[in-house]
Amino acid sequence: MNAHSVANASLVWKTARSEAAGWFSASCAFPEKPLDLLPQAQSLGRPYVFWQSADRSASLLGVGELMRLQAAGPDRLQAIAAASLSLSAPILLGAFGFSGKGPLTPPFGPFAPADFMVPQLLFEERGGEVSLRLLGRPEADGPAAPDVLAALMSSTPVAARDGRLRFADAPGSHGAWRDEVAHARAAIRGGELRKVVLARTSLALATQPIDPARVVRQLSLRQRDCNIFAFHREGRTFLGATPERLVRVAGGVAEVACLAGSAPRGKTPDEDSAIGRALAQSPKNRAEHAFVVTAVEAALRQQGLDPQVAAEPTLLRLQSVQHLYTPVRAVLGKQRTIFTLAGALHPTPALGGTPRELAQAWISEHEHAPRGLYGGAVGYFRQGGEGELDVAIRCALVRGGVATLWAGCGIVEDSDPDEELRETELKFRPLREALQEASRA
Repeated sequence: MNAHSVANASLVWKTARSEAAGWFSASCAFPEKPLDLLPQAQSLGRPYVFWQSADRSASLLGVGELMRLQAAGPDRLQAIAAASLSLSAPILLGAFGFSGKGPLTPPFGPFAPADFMVPQLLFEERGGEVSLRLLGRPEADGPAAPDVLAALMSSTPVAARDGRLRFADAPGSHGAWRDEVAHARAAIRGGELRKVVLARTSLALATQPIDPARVVRQLSLRQRDCNIFAFHREGRTFLGATPERLVRVAGGVAEVACLAGSAPRGKTPDEDSAIGRALAQSPKNRAEHAFVVTAVEAALRQQGLDPQVAAEPTLLRLQSVQHLYTPVRAVLGKQRTIFTLAGALHPTPALGGTPRELAQAWISEHEHAPRGLYGGAVGYFRQGGEGELDVAIRCALVRGGVATLWAGCGIVEDSDPDEELRETELKFRPLREALQEASRA
């Protein structure tokens, strides 16, 4: 079904009810999936957040900003949680950055260090069924949700245009990266740190404006074991395909994915299995992974929880890379929200390093490009407590005909600068392939 037919379809509104604290909503079944509505959302130009689960059984698209909650500083997540609680916000969608320092520098200009919104329109897919929920408040400024819906359905997606795309790194950046890795390794060997995660950037330069909706669709098709996300604000779209969950809360249980230790995929099944076995037996990668598991377990125990940790890591095999993976679960107490847990966990040693504070200080002093939302988390949170925040990796920031890509590696005592450079190239591949395919009409 195309946008025109949706606009003229007869929507049967199931409910129209008053919410707590002045919220009101109406909902109905909807014939179009959230992913299929992204071109119209992109064309509309209003803020939107898209999220899709790795198994593709669930997705969300929030369009239009009924209310924006933003915060900066080390307590930014606690501030968002307190504001959400006082407002009884039915749902929040958004992201927070690696650091709480604000405002964010280019290319993340319009985003806040913690940036969440209550959407006017919420399209939700669960188990093959799609619903639409319109949200409002009596004192809200600007167009009402029905007007935003009408504008969305009548908007014309940008026509696909065939363009050329090239990827570029700054001159000398590979050598600078190797020097940075060597410098970090020296700090570790000198006892300053035990692990630090370094990130580097790469550019995609197109002859036509890059269409984020087409890139997201390619990621959804290609990265089948990753959660897909996109956050659009003021002409910029932060998007990606992440295999790493910071924390999910459902049914009174918190789930965390510990992901660290990486290797490429093999060209044949036998080669792939051999590389996986070598990864699982690698002292360097096992040590890097153990830092993450230990830190996650300690953070949850400090919250008064009793985490259940898998005895051994397994292999998580993605399209171009495989990782050591350990799931952690804990039953929640009533006073623990997803933002409380995220604040306790972030950044894990998979994104920052260990000791946490020293690693963050080292990154702030030595890393050349600001991380912005890279290395933070993106997702949603419902008033009832359910939600998911996924680590914002394997991602890019798209603006016009330029996309800035990020990739990182965990540096430990035995890290080799050339191997770490090759690992970042592997991690760039999913976005580069999606961008390349999306550039073709």
